[in-house]
Amino acid sequence: MNRLLLCMFSVVVLGVQAQTEPIPPTDQADGELVVVNLDSEHLDRLEKKADAAKHQSLSMSRHRLSENDVIEVKVYQEEDLNSRARVDADGNISMPLLGLVKVGGKTVAEAQQMIRDRLAEDYLHNPQVTLGVLEFAKRRVSIMG
Repeated sequence: MNRLLLCMFSVVVLGVQAQTEPIPPTDQADGELVVVNLDSEHLDRLEKKADAAKHQSLSMSRHRLSENDVIEVKVYQEEDLNSRARVDADGNISMPLLGLVKVGGKTVAEAQQMIRDRLAEDYLHNPQVTLGVLEFAKRRVSIMG
């Protein structure tokens, strides 16, 4: 069991490292699993990147969409339904087939689920919808004291 966990951890670490840093060259043929020993410096950097990604994910789950947020909606295997839009003053975006969709005040997950449900009602069978924030609206803050 421990060997399986170690092997799975190595594959995950190698996958993350392959996206961020080059893997040292080896003499192995293509298609073979290569285990690379990482020093503590590499592990520390990977842990920091994982923590940052976790923090960003948590803040995204709590973020409520508001005026001037720019969002991207993707519908799997339905390129014509993909769209990028800026949330207007009333909290709406315009989408193909659906027209105006009220997303203002909703979390990303709530807006994603609502769009999925509306597409499933009349247009698609089990649509796979992904919604992401490309640009957050600027927030004005005043501090007195």
